[in-house]
Amino acid sequence: MQLRWLAGLHPATRFLLWLVLALALPVLVPQAQAVLALAMFGVLAISVPGSLGPTMRRLRWLLLTLLAAFAWTVPGEPLWPMAWAPTREGLLTGGEHALRLLALVCAIRLVLACSSRAEQLVALWTLARPMRYLGLRPERGVLLVGLALEEADAWLAQRRGWRELRAELSRPAAEDGAVRQLTLQCPHFHLRDGLVLAAAMAVLASLWMA
Repeated sequence: MQLRWLAGLHPATRFLLWLVLALALPVLVPQAQAVLALAMFGVLAISVPGSLGPTMRRLRWLLLTLLAAFAWTVPGEPLWPMAWAPTREGLLTGGEHALRLLALVCAIRLVLACSSRAEQLVALWTLARPMRYLGLRPERGVLLVGLALEEADAWLAQRRGWRELRAELSRPAAEDGAVRQLTLQCPHFHLRDGLVLAAAMAVLASLWMA
C-alpha cells in the first residue's frame, strides 16, 4: 500500500483533506474533474486493489442513475429526434456529477484504507471537539458510533440472512450489566499537518476566488 504520506498525517487531517476536495470539485472545469477522478481511481486501484471491485459494484447503479436522471430532465438538444430522447446537455451535466462522485468515493476509500477504526474515531472526536462550546459532549457521540460499528462488524462476520437480522433487531436489548469501554490514543498535530492544511486551503481559496 503506497499511502505512507497520507498515513503519516493526523487522522483528522486526512478527513479534512477529503472535505477540501469535496469543496474544490464543483468549481473545477469538467476536464480537470475528469483528470482528478481518473487519478483517484488509478491510485485506489494501485494502492488498495482489493477494494476497487466492491466499491465499483456498489457505485455502478448510482452512477447510472445520475446519468439517466440528468439526461432525461435537463433541457437541451436531443440526441435523436424523439419526444423522450435524452439531451446532450443532460448527459454532460450527469457526467460531471458522476465524475465528482467517483472522485469523492475513491478519495474516501483511500482515507479509510490508511486509517484504522481507532484512527477514524479519533478523527471524528477531534473534528467534533468545537461542539463543546455549544454545550454538547462529542465523547458520547463518538462512543455510540464506535459501539455501533463494533456491533455491525460482529453481525457481518456471522453472515446471517436478512430474516435473522430482522429477528435479532426485534428482540429487546439484553441487560447483562456489562460495562463497555472505549479508549482512544489521540496523537498531537504536527507541523506537517499544519503545512498540508494551509496549502490545501490556499488552493481551495484560489479556486473559489478565480
